[in-house]
Amino acid sequence: MDHVGGRVPAVDALGGRLLADGPMVVCRGLLDDPSTWRFSANAERVLGWPVASPDGLATWLERMHPDDRHDFQAAVARVLSGEDEQAELHLRLRQVDGGYRWIWTLMRTEHDDVSGRRYMVAYDLDVTDRMLAEERVRRQNQELERRIRVRATELENANAMLRAVLEGIADPVYVKDADGRYVLVNSAAAGSVGLRPEEYVGRTDHELFPADVAGHLRADDREVTASGGPRRFRETIDTPEGPRVYQAVKAPWRDAAGQVLGVVGVSRDVTEQERVEAERRRLLERLHDVQEEERRHIAVDLHDGPLQGLAMLGYKLARARVLLEAGETEPAVTLVGECEADVAGEIAALRRTLRDLRPLVLDQHGLEVALHDHAHGVRERAGLASCRVTARLGGRRLDPSTETALFRVAQQALANVADHAGATSAEVLLERSATGEVGLRVVDDGCGFDPFHVQAGFGITAMRERVEAIGGRLVIRTATGQGTTVEALAPGGPP
Repeated sequence: MDHVGGRVPAVDALGGRLLADGPMVVCRGLLDDPSTWRFSANAERVLGWPVASPDGLATWLERMHPDDRHDFQAAVARVLSGEDEQAELHLRLRQVDGGYRWIWTLMRTEHDDVSGRRYMVAYDLDVTDRMLAEERVRRQNQELERRIRVRATELENANAMLRAVLEGIADPVYVKDADGRYVLVNSAAAGSVGLRPEEYVGRTDHELFPADVAGHLRADDREVTASGGPRRFRETIDTPEGPRVYQAVKAPWRDAAGQVLGVVGVSRDVTEQERVEAERRRLLERLHDVQEEERRHIAVDLHDGPLQGLAMLGYKLARARVLLEAGETEPAVTLVGECEADVAGEIAALRRTLRDLRPLVLDQHGLEVALHDHAHGVRERAGLASCRVTARLGGRRLDPSTETALFRVAQQALANVADHAGATSAEVLLERSATGEVGLRVVDDGCGFDPFHVQAGFGITAMRERVEAIGGRLVIRTATGQGTTVEALAPGGPP
C-alpha cells in the first residue's frame, strides 16, 4: 500500500503536465451555466482564444466556421438527448488573427454524483496540419483523377481516330506481336477471310490459314524483325472467294524504347492487277501475231492483185513497143488503150486496199459514215441484194480506239458474209444503251454454222481480241441454216 500510495502524487503530477503542455484540451461544464465551464491549462495555446473569463455556448458558436455550426449543434443535441453516447467531429475554429484552425472534438456527458447533474465533457485537439495535409492529398488526388480522365479521353479519342483511319483504308491492315498473334486488324483484313475483327484478333496465321501458307507468312515476319526495316512480299492467301495475291509491305512494330514488339503490315490485293497484266501480255503477243497475219494478208493481196496486174501491164507495154517498132500502129494503140484501162483498175484496187487498211473516212467523219461507206462497197463486191446500216448514235463520235475496234469487227464480219455465208443480205446496227454501252450488230441471212463443231478461225479470234482490248465483249449467235449475228459490246462513255 505504501508503495502504491507513494506513486499517486507522481501520476497526478504527470497528468497535470500533460494537460498543461500537451496538444489536447479538456473542458467540462453545464451548457446552460457558463460559470461552470473549466478548461485545461493548455486551452488558450491550443484553441487560440483566452478562456479565463466564462463564455457561453453562443460565443463559441460565433467562433466556429458558419458551415460547421449546424453539425456541431446537432451533435450536442444527440449527446444530451442520450441518442448517442458520444459524438466525434471536425470543425473549424476562428483564431484571434482571423484565420481558422481545424479542431477535432469528442463530446460526451458525465453524471456528477454530488450535484446529481449531467456535465458536458469535450476533448479538443488541433489537427490543422493533418487536415491541411489531407486536403492537399485530396486535391492532388482530384487533380490526378482529372488528369487520368483527360488522358483516358485523349486515349479514347486517339483510339477512335486510329480505328477510323484503319476502317477508312480499303486494304488489309494488321499488327502482330512477337509470337505472330494478331493484336489489331481492320475490317478489310478480317473480311478477307470472312471474319469480324474481334474474331481475327488473338489468332495466329496457323489458326487462320493452311500450314504451308501460314509458314510462308511467318517466315516473312521473321525476316522483317531480323532486318529491322520494312520489306515487301508477294503473298498468296486463301479466301472465301478463292486464292488471292497480295503485295504486302511489313515493318517492325517497336515500343517507345525502340524494342521490337512484332510486325505491322499493309497488304494490297493485286490479284486482278496481275490478271490484267497477264491478259495485257497475252494481248500484246496476240497483237504481234495479228500484225504479222495482217502483213501476210497484205502481201498476198498485193502479190495476187496489183503486182500481177502491174506485171501484165508491163508485158502489154512491151508488146506495144514491139508493134510500134514494127510499124504496126493500130494494134499498138489498142494495147495502149488496154493498158490505160488496166492502170485505172489497179488504181481502184489499190484504193480499196488502202481503204481496208485504214479508211480515211473513219478518221475524218467517224464510225457511222465509215460503216455506210464500207457496207456500200461490200454490197457491190459481194453482189448482195442489200447491206443496210442503221446508226443511232445521234451523230456523236466515240473514242478513237473504240471506233477503230468496232469498225474492224464490222469489216471482218462483212468479209465473212461476203466470203463464206452465201447470204443475200446483211444489216449493220450501231446503237447506244441507256447505260452508255455501245453495241454493234452485224446480221446476215446466210448459211450459218455449228459453233460447237467449227473451230474459231483467225477472223473470229481477231474480232474477239480487238473488242476485249477496249474492255468489251464479243457474242456470236448462229446455227446451221439460220444465218449469223455478230455482236460487239463496248464501253462508250456517258450517254
